[in-house]
Amino acid sequence: MIGLNHSKDLGPAEFDRFKKIESTFQSTFKSFGFQRISLPAFESSDLFLKNLGDRMKSQMFIARNQDGREICLRPEMTSPSIRYFLSHQDNEPLPLKLCYSEKVFRNQGDQSYQEFTHIGTEIIGIDSIFYDAENIALASSCLDQLGLNDYQITLGNPGILVHLVHHLDVDVVFKNAFLENLRMKQSCEDMVQQAGENLFPSIDEGKYRDIFNILKKLTSEEEKTLLLKLLNMIHPHFSEDLKEAEDVVDGILDKIKRQNQYDSIQKIFDFSQELHCISGRPKEAIKHSKRLLQKANIDLSYVEDLEKVTQFLYDYGISEDRITIDFGLGRNLQYYTGVVFELDCLSASEKKLICGGGRYDDLIETLGYPKPLSGCGFAFHLEEVYKILLKKEQENIPLEDNRIDLFFLLPNEKDYTKIFPVIRQLRDHGLNIYTDISSTNINEKLDDTKKSGIPLAALFGEDQDSVKLFDFKTDHIDLIPYKELVDSITL
Repeated sequence: MIGLNHSKDLGPAEFDRFKKIESTFQSTFKSFGFQRISLPAFESSDLFLKNLGDRMKSQMFIARNQDGREICLRPEMTSPSIRYFLSHQDNEPLPLKLCYSEKVFRNQGDQSYQEFTHIGTEIIGIDSIFYDAENIALASSCLDQLGLNDYQITLGNPGILVHLVHHLDVDVVFKNAFLENLRMKQSCEDMVQQAGENLFPSIDEGKYRDIFNILKKLTSEEEKTLLLKLLNMIHPHFSEDLKEAEDVVDGILDKIKRQNQYDSIQKIFDFSQELHCISGRPKEAIKHSKRLLQKANIDLSYVEDLEKVTQFLYDYGISEDRITIDFGLGRNLQYYTGVVFELDCLSASEKKLICGGGRYDDLIETLGYPKPLSGCGFAFHLEEVYKILLKKEQENIPLEDNRIDLFFLLPNEKDYTKIFPVIRQLRDHGLNIYTDISSTNINEKLDDTKKSGIPLAALFGEDQDSVKLFDFKTDHIDLIPYKELVDSITL
């Protein structure tokens, strides 16, 4: 008897090494103040069907339990982490910083794995762009700890196109299809061109670069055939019930014609084509994107968020030549609304995607929280990291202590740039630090820190040149010049 394809056994030696790599990740997560959770592999399929794109839905392993309820093996970890928060942690102080290392399951056809490990983090309950930057800095630190220094960070923000699509008067079916294909890195325009050229070779004007010029040239039956083909390409199982599929197509065509959406949808295509051409080093990419957004009268905050994140990363010590901004980056999940990122490892024989994540400010409310609540997170594909490390033949994986040594409270986000080099020096000296940016409930947070057993807390911001250091073991408070903090702390 042999094992199933697209699965992998780990023998004793491999398992030991795999666990050492996992421990390095978890130790680094702990040093940034994250707390580990463990969640069941089975979840209600509704948890994912509400918020994943069609491509991911088609990869889910779905079954029914004895009660007739539809359940599935989880295909990703963000939604289960939020379900955990909704079930257990809604009365806890925010932000809540969770980490995990769990198996996920995807029916990916000929891909390498159908069962693999996501190891990552989720930050729930705060919308500061600082936490987007901290996630990326944390992911980078994990690779540094493992000795994988040949990696590239790619940043994007699908929120720009999400904003544009939702603020133009276009059909919801088109909105969903367009945003799904943004995340698949294939535009609806390209899919229409491909479908049209195969079905109607007699139409050559414009070579199908304009979906609506195509529709105007077709008979009613040809319109239906083309749109049916397009929707099948977006969702492979769309036409399983042909009558229902044809009714959907009729409805879409009727809405497009009735609402006269041609101009709005063409505007989306034209803008997205220009935006996706912007890619490169942060300074130039940000400059070009601001110019484009100003021309389209779109809020510059989406680009300014990327600008802030890159500056935070520079302050952390990540060089500009390691960072690329790509406005075609969408990630393969439907729920991202803000800054997204990917980490590619260049150590292997080819560029390999090993990590990705981003901001999901609508997802928590969608899954049942009574009001809007922000969140962001990321996950590594642990098996891919393991394979790369094997190729590099690195045998000594450094491990860290799991304690939290210092709670660092910054009432003002602007203070972060000034104090961050000090925080990094403290981490380099082996201290595990929880960082919190908030101007509210400071005394309450200090009390919670003391009760949790964390020995020290630092408050920066009241005096711009000093840090107030709380020693909870002795109940002593010192005011220390922030540049002397590293030398002053002894545990």
